[in-house]
Amino acid sequence: MKKRWLVNLILLAVVAGLVAFLYLRPKADAEQSTMHDLSSYKLAEFNADQASVQRILSIIAAQSSDKISGGDMAKFGLN
Repeated sequence: MKKRWLVNLILLAVVAGLVAFLYLRPKADAEQSTMHDLSSYKLAEFNADQASVQRILSIIAAQSSDKISGGDMAKFGLN
């Protein structure tokens, strides 16, 4: 009877260790948010008095999680 309790306690310790490892391990992917600026311009560089101009310039401040390299502009028809 004592042997069964010992096996159960060892298994409980193994399961508790696995749970602690999975819960406490570093989450590198979730913590790092990769946001890329769509433009190198900043809103502070412009003088915009009209509301419509401000809305257009707000596109400059937008960010995207995906980044497209600008090396081959002809590929996108932008040459």
